[in-house]
Amino acid sequence: MGKPFSGGLADTDFGYNAALKPYPFDPARAKLLLAEAGRAGGIDVTLYAGSGTMVNDKFLLEAIADMWAKVGIRAKVEMMEMGARQRMNNERTVPPNALMLINPQSTLLDADGSLWRLFHPNGFGGKYWVGSQPGQRFHELMEQGRTTLDQRKRRELYTEATQIIHDEKPWLELFQEVVVYGTSKRMNFKVRPDYRLIVSEMAVSR
Repeated sequence: MGKPFSGGLADTDFGYNAALKPYPFDPARAKLLLAEAGRAGGIDVTLYAGSGTMVNDKFLLEAIADMWAKVGIRAKVEMMEMGARQRMNNERTVPPNALMLINPQSTLLDADGSLWRLFHPNGFGGKYWVGSQPGQRFHELMEQGRTTLDQRKRRELYTEATQIIHDEKPWLELFQEVVVYGTSKRMNFKVRPDYRLIVSEMAVSR
């Protein structure tokens, strides 16, 4: 239950750029790009995830590792306890040649609360990408977006910012998670787009 996307924002977030389409699955192109980067012999990477980051996270990473192996990216999957994963995240200590599985969806439903929360220079991913640093166009766009009240202008800024994410790919977007809920017929429950479960908004009939 997922939807492919690109640009770093879910379609529930303000600033989502519907014009951006995910790159196609193209193993031949992937091999060519590795060769052009001087890595024709392939590369070794580690994929980290905390157990419980997402539904079926270990199987997801194993599927990715299997697909990558076919083009020369040799990936080792490392599952961690959530406490260890949180420390690695908080201390910004993801090792070189490694990636961490995250779920970037935000309860704020806005580019500032999701994309910029993560890629701000002090954010969880800000350390790892030069494009998020002061003096870079992406940084300029996101800072302007959070300080203007003109929604039309904000949308224009985020359209350009998400295009940069799409073009430079500082992270690898997998899919937008679609959350499935199951409730009793007695439960009066309306799904919220921000994924919060607020008990005061629920009711049970007798």
